[in-house]
Amino acid sequence: MSRAEAQPREKSKPLGRDFSIYWFGQAISVMGTAFTQYGLPLLVFRLTGSALNLAFSQISVYLPYVLFGLFIGAWTDRMDRKRMLIWVNALRGATIALIPLLALFGEINVYLVYVVSFINSVLAVFAGAAQSAVIPSLVEKDQLITANGRITLTESIAKVGGPILAGVLISFVPVETIFLVDSISFFLIAISLFFIRASFNQAHPADSKPAEKNVLREIKEGLDFLKQQKVVLSATMLATLANLLMITAATQQITLVKREFQATDQQVSLMFAASGVGAIIFSFLVNRLPKRWGFGRIAIFSQMIIGVLVLILGSVPIFLLAPLLSVFISGCNVIFNIQFTSLVQLCVPNRLLGRVSSTILVLAFVAIPVGSLVGGSAIEWSGHVGLVYQVTGVLMVIMTASFLFTPLNRPQSYNMDIVAAKEAKPSQG
Repeated sequence: MSRAEAQPREKSKPLGRDFSIYWFGQAISVMGTAFTQYGLPLLVFRLTGSALNLAFSQISVYLPYVLFGLFIGAWTDRMDRKRMLIWVNALRGATIALIPLLALFGEINVYLVYVVSFINSVLAVFAGAAQSAVIPSLVEKDQLITANGRITLTESIAKVGGPILAGVLISFVPVETIFLVDSISFFLIAISLFFIRASFNQAHPADSKPAEKNVLREIKEGLDFLKQQKVVLSATMLATLANLLMITAATQQITLVKREFQATDQQVSLMFAASGVGAIIFSFLVNRLPKRWGFGRIAIFSQMIIGVLVLILGSVPIFLLAPLLSVFISGCNVIFNIQFTSLVQLCVPNRLLGRVSSTILVLAFVAIPVGSLVGGSAIEWSGHVGLVYQVTGVLMVIMTASFLFTPLNRPQSYNMDIVAAKEAKPSQG
């Protein structure tokens, strides 16, 4: 036996019991959420048949991030994140259950759907800010890509199975009934969190001495830290631009296939499922991308490719090509999200993750209400869904290409940001 053969191969460390429990709970939750993500726009379209109302439904989902994200992010950094997630998931389960309950009494209308969606999204802001620190609390730093990849893979599988199952289910029950699946899933993930032993609040030397708690000061600290991280800031700006342009393509899928191809509800579910298929396939490809490219370069080109695909999607002559394009659009988006999430978790100290992640969400999501309203209005004004998709794709390619001239396209800047994050000291303000 040669010396090389005698040396044991290095094995990857297991992610651990607590991560496995969290992963299992997330798997249940994202399956339920996939039902709602399919059912909400379909319900709004059935109630109104309007692209503009679909835009308003997206505004009700994302507006809470803009209005409350910074404050909630600062609050979650000084709360018991695990306990808060248990309560938030239970409240989300109760909130989503209002849709089938209102339908049961014949009181459902599009305005009540907006209200339920808004409340659920306020709770989602709390959950998102706390969850940004969960995975770094459960795994080692060198396991972040693997852990985030598994979570994303699970979400992708749910995005395939959820819409297909929901599409089958609404053949037998009213569309409002499928929201019960999401409601139950939130209660189940709340229960699963009780079995996780690890704390979601990592100790930090700065936390050992009492300090005056000031939400505005903590928000400023998150903003200041983000401004210092040039690569993360550039990536956030790219995400903001992508959201401004691509939210129309994401929101108006139902309008596109219903108006252009007279698609059935089951065909609509195939569009949603195709996005999940793309996410699954590309989740496996993330670790195969050359690391020398850097997170930023991969992010830029993934968004440029999405622009090209959306341009083509607005021009396809038959329905069967639409799900195929959705596979690749979703896949490129997953690559961007995994790289971006891992970059943030590497560059930002755990004690700041809540407020910095919320700052990023606010900056990235502030464009969504504007983009939704402009896109929905453009479709209603022009009466041509495909043309709006084509214009969106062209703008996406041109504007994303401008980020080739930012620090996001320079891997050495990315490495410097990580070093700066490791050396960062808490402010004494």
